[in-house]
This record gives sequence, structure tokens and C-alpha cells, in this order.
Amino acid sequence: MDQAKFIHYKVDVPTIDEDHLRIFTILENMKWKYTDEEMIRLLVSELESLLEFHFADEEKYMEQMGFPYIAAHRNAHAELLYFIQGLMKRMDIKQGYSIKYIADTVSKQFSHHIDWHDMQYAEFAKKQSKEGS
Repeated sequence: MDQAKFIHYKVDVPTIDEDHLRIFTILENMKWKYTDEEMIRLLVSELESLLEFHFADEEKYMEQMGFPYIAAHRNAHAELLYFIQGLMKRMDIKQGYSIKYIADTVSKQFSHHIDWHDMQYAEFAKKQSKEGS
């Protein structure tokens, strides 16, 4: 993913920002770089593992800072994983979902998640930082 496009999705937590970039990069590779089914399956597996790790890391970060909406954010993570896993299963059983469609759909959902949910804790962290200064 082009770094300039990625700026919009920064939450100013280096490890989380790195994960976001890796997730978007995997999705871009799924759309444009690979056509081999075996490679796509490896990317899907990597994406699912990375999302699970990323969500756990993000939740730990929110707990540490005392983010008041962590329960809603956890629910959003669970819903997004469920949605993504459902799309991946459709790919597995050949229901006509193209890799590009799946990658586009996941990318849009993940972008929305960052815009709506992640930016909430990013703003909370900034306020906490200012109050602590």
C-alpha cells in the first residue's frame, strides 16, 4: 500500500500502525499481485492470523490506557473476524466470490473499522497524554 494513502489510517501507536499497514498490504497483494490459488490461501491464512494477533494486541493496549469503550471495540473485532471468516469460507466452497471482491470487501470493512473504532481510542489516548503532561 502506498504510504501516502496509509497516513489516513495512523493511530500513532507504532506497533498498531505497522499491523494496519501489513494488513492492507496483504489485501492489496490478494487483489493485484497473486493469482495462484495456493499463494492466495497462504495470504488468507496470514491475514486471519495477523488480524487475530492485531486485535488481541490492540485490546491489550486499550485495557492499559483504561479506554472506556473497550467492550464495544471487542465486539466490533469479533464481528469483523466473523464477517471475514464467512467471506473466506465462501471462497473455499466456490460460491462465485472472486479474490478481488473478497479483498475489496475486507479492505472496506477494515478501513471503516479503523475510521470509526480505532480513531476513538486514538483520540482518547491523545487526551490522556495531554492531561498527563
